[in-house]
Amino acid sequence: MGRKRSSFSKYSVDANHNWQLNKRKRLNLTGCIDLDLNFSPLTNTLPIRRLNLAVGQQAEVRAAWLTFPNFKLEPLAQVYRRIGTFRYHYESDGFATDLEVDAAGFVIDYPSLWHAEAT
Repeated sequence: MGRKRSSFSKYSVDANHNWQLNKRKRLNLTGCIDLDLNFSPLTNTLPIRRLNLAVGQQAEVRAAWLTFPNFKLEPLAQVYRRIGTFRYHYESDGFATDLEVDAAGFVIDYPSLWHAEAT
């Protein structure tokens, strides 16, 4: 009996931020450091912790944005601005919101999407 093929695509990224889909280069994603899942604020934690911004500082990043349920991976320009000890202003593609993080930098409140019940 033959092996059943998976319908899932395989994405990979190397240390130089070169992305591939099923072993084919994705040049539009070159330079994207972070992966952003459109259903989870946990992936906002990655650049927040990596950037380690001081209050008042901001940084622009390019993320590889994976949308569900279509599993499409596209580049997404994002801006993070630290507006308080535990607050960040986030902007991407015409969308903006303020995120609250805990002392470790994990997102605990993403309005209209996520709010941690216990810390």
